[in-house]
This record gives sequence, C-alpha cells and structure tokens, in this order.
Amino acid sequence: MTHPRQPLLTVGALPIPVDFRLNPPLEPHRSTLTFASRRAGAPGASGSAFTLGRSEPRQRPSLRLSGRGVNRIPLQSSCWARRRSDDASELHRFAGEFPPPVFFPPRECPADRVSGPRVMRSRLGCVIGFGLLALLNPLRGDDWPSWRGPGRDGRSAGDPPPREWSEQLNLRWRAPVPGRGHSSPVVAAGKVLLTTAYDDDPRQGVLAYDAESGRLLWEKILHRGGLEPSLSRQASHASASVAWDDGRIFVAFLHQRAIHVSALDPAGVLLWQMKVSDYVTVRAYGGSPLIHGDLVIVNADHKEGGRIVALEKTSGRERWVLERGKFQNYPSPVILKLDSRHQLITAGGNMLTSVDPLNGRILWEVAGPTETTVTTPVTDGRSIFISGGFPRSHVSAIAADGKGGVLWQSGSGIYVPSMLVVAGALVGLQDTGRVVVWRAEDGEELWREKLDREFFSSPVLAGGLIYATALSGVTHVLQGSGTKWSVVARNQLGDEAFASPAVAGGRIYLRHARQGGQREEFLWCVGK
Repeated sequence: MTHPRQPLLTVGALPIPVDFRLNPPLEPHRSTLTFASRRAGAPGASGSAFTLGRSEPRQRPSLRLSGRGVNRIPLQSSCWARRRSDDASELHRFAGEFPPPVFFPPRECPADRVSGPRVMRSRLGCVIGFGLLALLNPLRGDDWPSWRGPGRDGRSAGDPPPREWSEQLNLRWRAPVPGRGHSSPVVAAGKVLLTTAYDDDPRQGVLAYDAESGRLLWEKILHRGGLEPSLSRQASHASASVAWDDGRIFVAFLHQRAIHVSALDPAGVLLWQMKVSDYVTVRAYGGSPLIHGDLVIVNADHKEGGRIVALEKTSGRERWVLERGKFQNYPSPVILKLDSRHQLITAGGNMLTSVDPLNGRILWEVAGPTETTVTTPVTDGRSIFISGGFPRSHVSAIAADGKGGVLWQSGSGIYVPSMLVVAGALVGLQDTGRVVVWRAEDGEELWREKLDREFFSSPVLAGGLIYATALSGVTHVLQGSGTKWSVVARNQLGDEAFASPAVAGGRIYLRHARQGGQREEFLWCVGK
C-alpha cells in the first residue's frame, strides 16, 4: 500500500529518489533503526540511525538520517526498484543489515529528471529504501521470529517446506556452526539467528547467517568465562533461543551463576545488557525471551528462589518483577489471549500461573502441574495444555478461564518437547521416542507409535504436516486426524539433534550435528 503523503528524507539539499511501499501505512510516531555499512565514507558507515519523526497536520512525515559527514536531503519521489538486479545485489551487500529488496515493475523514474550525481542518487536512494522497508515492515509474514515461531505454539501459517529431503534432495545449503548449542533457529528479516557457546576458551554469543545463502554474516560474543563446570548431556551453555522484534535481537544466557539478557541491533552491535537474576542450576538454563508490546520478559525459576522479570525493550530498564518460589524449572512462558485479555502463562512449582504481562500481577493459579516443567504451554481456547516430568510425569488440560481447574490428566507424560494442538487433537513427543495423540476435549488417547529412540526437539506444524525431529537427526513427517495417523516421510541429516526446527518462506531450518571422530554442528536449509 502506498501512503498518499510522500515521506521527506533530509540529508542536505540534494533530492534523493527512493522507491518503497509503506505497509503498514506510515504513522506519525517515533522509532529508530540503527544502520551499519562496511563501505568507508558511506552514509551510515559509523552506525547512523534513521529516525522517523512526528508529523504536524498537513505536513509530510519526515525521516532524518544522522551520521558522520551527513547533513540533510529532501526526499521527493521513488525509483530504486527500477535498478538492475545485479546493482540491487551489490547495494544489498552495501546495506546488508536490512531485508532483501522488494522489486516492483519498471516505470518512469523521477530520478531521471533530478539534478545531482547519478551514482549517489541510485545508491543512496537504495540504501534509504532498504532502511525504510526494514523500519516500517521489519518482519515478513512467514518469519519465525522466536522460540516455536510467531505464536510460540509450533505452528507455521506460511508455505510448507518439502516433506522429503536428504543430502542430495531439496537441500539448499549447509553451513558449519562454530561451538555448541541446543538453541533453535530463529528466522527474521533475511537472517537465521542462533546462540552458541565454546567450552575451550569459554564464551557465549550469537551467530547470524544469511537465510538465502547460509553465509555467516557476523558473530557477537557476549560473555567470556563464567560457564557452569558440569552439565548433563541433554544440556548446553546455549540452549535458549533468541527473539527478534522491532529490529532488535534479544537473548538470555546463564553466565557466572546469573541470568543476563542482552539486546543487539541487526548488525550484532550490543545495545544493552542486564543481569536479571541470580541462578542456581541443576542442569542448565533454557528460558527463551518472550516479547510483549514494549517488554521483553524472561523466566528465571531456580531452586534458591526464582523470578519472572520484564524489561523495557529499548533500554533494558526493569519494568516489573514477580518473585517465585524455590523450585527448579526450565520453561519458556507464552502470551495467550484468553477471556478477552492477554495473559502470560507459565507452569512449574506444582501450579499453572496466569500473569498480567503489563504489570506482573498474578491473575489466577491452578494446582495440577508437577514441580519441574520444560515445555511451553499451548491452548485450543478452551483448555491450556501443559506437561511435566519431575517428580511426576504427566500431561494435563486445565480450563483456560482459570476457574474450571484440571479438566483431564494423562500419565503418558511429556517432559522436554513442547506439544502441538492440531484440529481438535493434542500431539506430543515423549522423551522415549514415542508420539502420542490425545483428543483435546477429554484426553482420550487416539494414537501412539514408537518412532525413534529419543526426542528432545519440539514438533512443528506446517501445511497440515507435523515435522518431528528425533535425537538421531531423523525428522519424521506425520499426517492424519482422529485415530488415523501415519508417517509419510523420514529424513536424515546428521546424527544428533537437540534443537527444534524453524519454518519460514517454504523452507525448514535445522540445527543438527555430526558426531564421528569430532562432533561438528551444522545449520541446514531445506526447501525447493
């Protein structure tokens, strides 16, 4: 959609034509996008910022580009999409911190009638266009911006990936992953983001890959030293997935016996870092950050007295804290809209807890879950489904209004993998390698099958198919309904997988390892 008012970019007196479409339409609010370039002397080369300012009535919206050697340029019209694709590719590398361009049909270009150096018109125009696209529409509709996807429920609404693949079939690229981690891929704004950790020369950080080619764009080390001396084989020093929102990357690490949350810009530049809680671990830490409005929320339950903390996205300043009891717990909470309001839902400490995400106030609690949980709750709108594994293994359905208590329970427990709600059914993967399907309404077991040796990865749903990746590196593709389910494909990549798949743009991204003589991790992109 093209906004009827033409935005005004000011950097001197030279008119710079830019082609972009405003979707959603430009709104008179304030936001900032950090821009970085590797080209010396280029606008933005020293970390400039695009700032979208307020508009007065009957005035055009304005955008100011600030940075070394940059003044003001009025933006008159737009035409960068008319440039050849090879030029656009070059300019995309120049403005590589932004999503790939959107190409529009060629048309008359106002730049041809504007005085000034042609090279600067085309190149700077493209750069500004990329910045505006990233600023106004930073997420694509089928991105996978956080743990378990857009809704943190394992469901993809975009094009499904292939159902079959191998080293020779439907494999677009494979990239080595330095270090080790069990965090799942996050796909946003043309990047694939992972966390990783190194045991030798101990350090923890974030990796960014180009989603199209698999090229490593950057690595940002956030912590050095201070890693826990011993972990179980099911754990890593980089188990929590990142979250992407509003052009920022948020990540949480256990470092020096405390949970630290960091915010990065799209180029991997550290914006802020905050210690949110001391943390005493039995195994590791795996709480992926949760985004809600202007907040980033982190769960830090542990046996010496945990807490849930909400920080402001822009500054890291603490907005609210909910102190918790003394119990070991490893969940990644979720925001669900229930009873016409958004609620933060988390389990553990023998309770299912609903919290107002704006202020940290407890809305309701229901006894039923076990003490230690790992999974992220899911819902069908009527029930909230949770599971736990210590000291009691179970799956429970609890009334979503917080008043009806426990609706049903099953002793066929799910400990590590989070579950899926699929067309009136609840689908779960057991650590022991079985898949179990329950009727969501009453908990009747509909189907059970031994698929593999062990599961630690959570399943995802795309195009009516369930993709379930086992520890062995085999992804089992399931299809069915009611009591009739079947495995329609089995796909092997590597021979070890703890991370959950991510689905975006008709592709599936997998973090698997090859053990052999020396363990190596890889990021794989599968798609047609």
